[in-house]
Formats: sequence, structure tokens, C-alpha cells
Amino acid sequence: MVMLMKRFLLFGMMFVFAFTLSGCTLCGYLSPGETTGPTLVGECAPASDVCGNGIGWSSPNTDSHCTKADCCGWYVTTQVHDLGQSQMGPVSLFVQYAPGFGDGCSSNAIISKSADNVTWTQLASVPVSSHQLSGGGWQKFNTTIPDVRDVRYVKVQIDDCYNDWSSAEVRCG
Repeated sequence: MVMLMKRFLLFGMMFVFAFTLSGCTLCGYLSPGETTGPTLVGECAPASDVCGNGIGWSSPNTDSHCTKADCCGWYVTTQVHDLGQSQMGPVSLFVQYAPGFGDGCSSNAIISKSADNVTWTQLASVPVSSHQLSGGGWQKFNTTIPDVRDVRYVKVQIDDCYNDWSSAEVRCG
């Protein structure tokens, strides 16, 4: 009996040790439709969101052309991207954005993160100037922010020139 207990204890310790070495990749999910409570992902899980796909939200959302909660263009200054689950990190955020309004308009792209879509922490403020492309649309800018922790939502705000388009992506490794 003692030998059996020792084997069971040894097996249990090996299992815990192996799980610890592998890292916690998926530590839980919210149920569909649930909006509260953290959904945690361990070190890093690839995720992305782009404006206009119906997942995040944008503001102000007052133009009649805008039929989604997360519009691209149409006089929007702020786009919030929902990465679907909280990333404990550290992760690298790759953020793209395109200021619009008029060729040569200057502003700052302010990039912030949140775990709960309520409390925000600014990660970067990047000077930008809008440049209209000959085929239509606006020039995109890229910002990579390393070592981000505890993030689910990424806010891209361009007050003076509007935020014509943006996306956020978690990159691992």
C-alpha cells in the first residue's frame, strides 16, 4: 500500500512539473455572451482585430454611413479593438492606423491598452500626418510595442485628423 501511494504521489508530482514547464497557454474563456470577468491567456496567444468587422467599437459613431459599432472612417476619432481574451504577457502589440480628414493633417496617434474596457493605460503617442494615396484611402502607419502585459482591448485614437482605419495584433515570440 505504501509503495502504491509513493507511485501515485510521484506520478502526480511529475504531472504538475510537466504542466508547469509547458506554461499556461489557455487559462480560461468567457462563456458566449458573457461580458464580465477576466478571460486569461498565459504567456501569449496570437490574436487580432480590425475596424469594421463588428467586434470592437468606434467613437463618435454618429454618421449615417456608419452602420456597425466599430466603423472605419466616417469621422471616427477612436477605434477600440477587442482581442477576444486577456493576454497576461508579455506580448508584442503590432498596431496599424491611417489618419485621414485631409492631406497633410497632423496629429498624434495615441495607443492605449485595457484589460476590462474601462481602465486605460497609454502605451504610445506617435506623431502622424495624413497622406492621401493616389488610388484612394490613406497611408498606414505601424507601431510595435513590446512587453505589454494584461491586455485585451487596444484603443487607437487620432483626434485632429480622424482615425480612418486601424488594427491591432498580438504577436508572439
